[in-house]
Amino acid sequence: MNTGNRFLGTERIGRLMRQYAVPCIVSLLVGALYSIVDQIFIANASYLGSYGNAANTVVFPLTVVALAIAVMAGDGCCAFVSMALGRNETEKARRSVGNAVVLSVVGSLVLTAVYLVFADSIIAMFGGTVNEETFRYSQEYFFYITLGIPFYMFGQAMNPVIRADGSPKFAMISTLAGAVINIILDPILIFGYWGLPAMGVAGAAWATVIGQLLSLVLGMVFHHGWNRELPFHWKDLLPEAGLIREIYQIGLPAIVMQALMSFMTYGVNIILGQVSSDAVTAYGLYYKIQQFAFFAAFGLNNAILPLVAYNYGLGAPERVRDGVVYGTAYTVAMMALCAAVLWGFAGPIAGVFQVSEEVRMLCTRALQVIPLGYLFAGANISFQGIFQALGKGGYSLLVSLLRLVVVALPLCWLFTCLPAPERTVWFAFPLAEAVGLIAAALLLRTCYREKVLPLKSGRA
Repeated sequence: MNTGNRFLGTERIGRLMRQYAVPCIVSLLVGALYSIVDQIFIANASYLGSYGNAANTVVFPLTVVALAIAVMAGDGCCAFVSMALGRNETEKARRSVGNAVVLSVVGSLVLTAVYLVFADSIIAMFGGTVNEETFRYSQEYFFYITLGIPFYMFGQAMNPVIRADGSPKFAMISTLAGAVINIILDPILIFGYWGLPAMGVAGAAWATVIGQLLSLVLGMVFHHGWNRELPFHWKDLLPEAGLIREIYQIGLPAIVMQALMSFMTYGVNIILGQVSSDAVTAYGLYYKIQQFAFFAAFGLNNAILPLVAYNYGLGAPERVRDGVVYGTAYTVAMMALCAAVLWGFAGPIAGVFQVSEEVRMLCTRALQVIPLGYLFAGANISFQGIFQALGKGGYSLLVSLLRLVVVALPLCWLFTCLPAPERTVWFAFPLAEAVGLIAAALLLRTCYREKVLPLKSGRA
């Protein structure tokens, strides 16, 4: 009988959500700081000019790809491990961790090789050839960041595994420690303090890589030092097609959702380009701001996943139901708080950016309208985590398709055909979230009947 995380099946769900939510939210927000911190310090290096920041902007989406692949393996493994531990199938859980490790390592090495071989073409694809200086700095920054991708991906894949073992605070500590080291090393390596040469963008990249390596090392120490349920065995690294398939089935929606968000942004930019370049710029500013709200929601999603999956494996339908209720309520409440902040301070927030008056007004309008759908978005994100926890990753994928592409983009185009599109186009986003929620609620009802209700009769 497992004991290390048995509290997941006995502690009150509401209390567990609070215990898990803060570390998960902090981990995501801190992880997002890497690029922002690099950009802040690079911006203060006068000898780099604007080209250093441009290089950071070019490379950032490429690190998101690495994150998405790692999250796919990590989230899939987290759900599977939690279900297995709930069923007291410790050996199966241990083997799934080993297979997730193999997936993340192989994926990281393949991605690193692709990035190194096709670096110049990739940089050009993401706008790094706008001038010679930006291209040169992008090459330099991208090369060193790429060298750290195996550490980054392995560490990001391990965090969900640590959460599945019932230790979310350890995942938070490892991520936070890496971010702190990055903040400390950035000025030292960029500007050349303490007798070190000024390394510029290369210094920023090295600071990031060292921080990511520290996070990985601490994650491994926590996993093997405090984890009593899943001790490491070399034989667990042997790939098993069945386990890999199940991990992918659960985790694939995570990477697809990342891809769909990028695709939606690309599509929205094209559509808004028919309105004005100011509208495109305003949406870009809004998108950066809203990331913080959605990171908080995804942090709660990460808290929901192991709680629901463990109790589903345990065969406790009432606790699964409580996980659904509390997880959804907490996520919606968090998004409501974020919406209230954006509504109340839309003007001052938009005014932080040094942009034209027209862009500022459009960004303010976006901050006032799009958050109207945050309550729907919170429920959607919560339901997607629940689907993954219950082994219904396909449902999560379907909801992502609806809210991010199938409904959002046509609505966005439709509003651009109406009078005053620069004022009305923003309503497309809350409407898309509302449609997504209707579909998600229907799918949740089906999923609950299929996966949870049979637990009462012992048929699941």
